[in-house]
Amino acid sequence: MPIKHLTFFAAALCLLVSCKKNSGGNSSADPNKLKMYIEDDQIGGSHQTDSFTVSYDDDNRITSVASPALKFAYAYSSKSYAFDTYENGQLAIHEIAYIGSNAFIDSTFQFNNTSDTTTEGYVYSGNLLTRETTYDYSNGVASID
Repeated sequence: MPIKHLTFFAAALCLLVSCKKNSGGNSSADPNKLKMYIEDDQIGGSHQTDSFTVSYDDDNRITSVASPALKFAYAYSSKSYAFDTYENGQLAIHEIAYIGSNAFIDSTFQFNNTSDTTTEGYVYSGNLLTRETTYDYSNGVASID
């Protein structure tokens, strides 16, 4: 999964939590929580469908979205959260998002299974994101976007 798509996926996943679905086999008893997510893709000329189960913690936060081949896992603390992507049981991406005093993401740190590392910093004006700076480190070479 390209690094630029990781932020999009995390945002999309948050939006999915607000959906009112009542299907799937999640152990949560709340009928208003998303329990299963089915993704239908056309890649090249082939058709692929993945079914993901969604799990929550006691604070109603998503802890995992899992299919047989992919798993997205979340762990939370008071000032950060971690996001891990597993492909066929192997860690592919690990990202930590640090939460600032304004309750927005202040910065992120990410590494992947190809030894690339990325950090991002965010600057806000009120509730608006005004600047994002990305630092990519690959094979000992740094670049700034």
